[in-house]
Amino acid sequence: LLRLAIHLPLLIISADHSAGDVAPLHAKNITFVGCPVGSAVHCSRQLDISSASREVDSSWPLTSRQHLLIQHMPKSGGTSFRKMIFQDASRYGKTLQTHYGKLQPELGASKFDAKHPAQVIMGHGVNFHTLQPVALGSSVRYVTMVRSPLPWSLSLYLHFHRNVETHTDKKLVEFVRGLFTHCKGLERDSTGTGCASQVYAWYSGGAPDMPDKCESAASFFTHPSRLPLVNERYEESIWLLYQMLGWGSPPALEHMNTRQNAAYDQHILLRTMSSIADILADSCLPDIYDAARERFEHVYRIVRTHCTDREPCDVATSKLGHDLWTPLQGG
Repeated sequence: LLRLAIHLPLLIISADHSAGDVAPLHAKNITFVGCPVGSAVHCSRQLDISSASREVDSSWPLTSRQHLLIQHMPKSGGTSFRKMIFQDASRYGKTLQTHYGKLQPELGASKFDAKHPAQVIMGHGVNFHTLQPVALGSSVRYVTMVRSPLPWSLSLYLHFHRNVETHTDKKLVEFVRGLFTHCKGLERDSTGTGCASQVYAWYSGGAPDMPDKCESAASFFTHPSRLPLVNERYEESIWLLYQMLGWGSPPALEHMNTRQNAAYDQHILLRTMSSIADILADSCLPDIYDAARERFEHVYRIVRTHCTDREPCDVATSKLGHDLWTPLQGG
């Protein structure tokens, strides 16, 4: 950031899900069980938006005892993601529930009922502890979409501060610092636990207690039962999820939460960006994002290779797909 300051007096930040990627703020070496660590692989392609190859018989969840739990992380493209998933889940005959603060009838789903869970459940209230312990004879898989912490925090701030006339860089820095006042569970050097702020989705109910808090949080997000998707790789993420569910090719992508307000294209000074980066580096968010993105790239690379010359792709029903994204089984 400081090197950039020599050439650029300011930076333009957009809240759109297609915002450019930002380099990790803090990196740790995370090793996944059965997953070799390697550099990120970026692929370019054109989505096939036809639905001719959709196979109902191979779609997951297949039975009422299988549950797809989608944690809706705010400001990570979740509104567009939800519309797409709910439309296709309905097309496949899946039962739907939402887990938000209040019922949203316009989504065409009932409210979450832990005693009678639907096959597909999505909401801000979903975390990686939802429906655990898993009921006898049932199985659960988890999905969430992460976004690089720096643009994510800026987008979150702009969501709550839309009046361009009252925006100041000082308020922005104070807002980001305040995110961790009531979320000691994600402060790198804090011995505290719990999270009651807008970073709750990164906490996701709380990781197991380990000597290194941030390593524990990163491992928590990359457990084999979790499929982390990446906002900066939005199209690839949606494609991967559809293959892993056996839902065929995804529909044309659209962004449902684009803001027209001028506050969503703000000029943020580089010294402000540097201050925010320092705050985030003292948290576990960069560790979680780095590990989640590395797991995503690993799974995406394998599935993309597997699906080459296979139409339709059978990864959803294969041992490979099961091993890459292993359901938690009740027993």
